[in-house]
Amino acid sequence: QEKGVAPSEEELGQALDQLSRIVVTLGADAGFWLGPSGEKVKMVGAGGRIFSDLEALSIMTNLAATADKSGSVVVPMAAPGVIDALADANGMTVKRTRSDGRSLVEAGHDRQVRLVGSLDGRFGFPSFQSNVDGLYTIAKSMELCVSTGLSLDDAFQEIPKRSYHHLQLPCSWEYKGGLMRRMSEDAVDKDASFVDGVRINDGQSWVLVLPDPYRPLAHLYCESPDQATAEKLKNSYYKKITAWLHEMAKSNEG
Repeated sequence: QEKGVAPSEEELGQALDQLSRIVVTLGADAGFWLGPSGEKVKMVGAGGRIFSDLEALSIMTNLAATADKSGSVVVPMAAPGVIDALADANGMTVKRTRSDGRSLVEAGHDRQVRLVGSLDGRFGFPSFQSNVDGLYTIAKSMELCVSTGLSLDDAFQEIPKRSYHHLQLPCSWEYKGGLMRRMSEDAVDKDASFVDGVRINDGQSWVLVLPDPYRPLAHLYCESPDQATAEKLKNSYYKKITAWLHEMAKSNEG
């Protein structure tokens, strides 16, 4: 692989599989993969489990909250609700912001922020520096494991189980504004947030529709404590979005 070039999904999968086998063979407590840019980190538990980026975010939140029991954690609007549960259980607050790197870093300038986490394996620790740093993330995660007495696997086992879904739907650039207007209309008289896309909260369940800034796509995120409710929420808004896009396309043809 060329230095500084992000690996393909196949190359990354092969690298993580190899790392997993090495961790198990050596009986190591954890394994880490550092991305070519020095920002992204992938984590592997003692048993060889390769944690997803969302699982890693929850693990780091749990470790930071257990260690500090104060301050706040900064995450994107689409981050799973288990982040709030883990923070609340340890006296921390959660600040949600836009998903782009600049917004996350700027939100991390607050001295009360203990951890900044993205949805793609990037972490920042404002007490060290506000920017994301993969190498420091690896060192900090090991420090937190020692100070809390929790391994990555232990921290993962403590994460509350919830059902989280993410769909990517084709959406032409010309329809993104219309889609957000339709979603805003749907959010009238509901508990909604417009920080990044449109997020509607319904008790412990929520749904977020977010246009992709770089591709002709719209993202649909939803979460609920149970699988059945999450599936119902996902299917409901999938049907709404596809119907709205169909209406806009038909209107455009006319």
